[in-house]
Amino acid sequence: MTKTNIDQLILRMESYLECWKQYNAFMAMARAKRFSQEDENQFLEIKSVITQELELILSSIDCGPISRDDVHTLIASAPSIRFLSEMNENGLRAVESQWHKLFIGLQSILGQLKVRQGSAARLLKGRHTARRKEQDGARPNRPAHEELPLKLTICACHFASLFILCVKGSVSGSSKSARSINRLAAGEPHTRRPLRH
Repeated sequence: MTKTNIDQLILRMESYLECWKQYNAFMAMARAKRFSQEDENQFLEIKSVITQELELILSSIDCGPISRDDVHTLIASAPSIRFLSEMNENGLRAVESQWHKLFIGLQSILGQLKVRQGSAARLLKGRHTARRKEQDGARPNRPAHEELPLKLTICACHFASLFILCVKGSVSGSSKSARSINRLAAGEPHTRRPLRH
């Protein structure tokens, strides 16, 4: 699942949980026995959205402990706000307990999606960083055995340039390289200074 898909699914889950919060608000109306016909209409609409959105979510991810049957049982146990308001205390508490169990399960699924979202974001950031380094011409460090021939080639080129100057004339300057080349060009033997300990 791509990061974009995860982001979209998280937004869907958050909206879905808002519907569940509204369902709980209607149960509170039933307990208080304060509701209108408009509230009844909205309660019916919320139950429709909860049932339909559940199918879309189940088709996208594994909801684990949340089952279709459990949600349908909760929806069927509350045909209307009036029906809930006429239930005895034990019956209403059973509905509230079932709602709470499903609500917590859905919150857990949302949390798991956010963990996957963070992992996908870190993976995408790593890929962008690697691509940027590649575009900037970043190369891995050369091993030592590859660097040595390159250094020797550079030194050889430098020595050859000085030697050519000596053949044409003499190398000016007082550098050690210039003095060594002049001696070689003049046929003088090369003497190595003893190492200092």
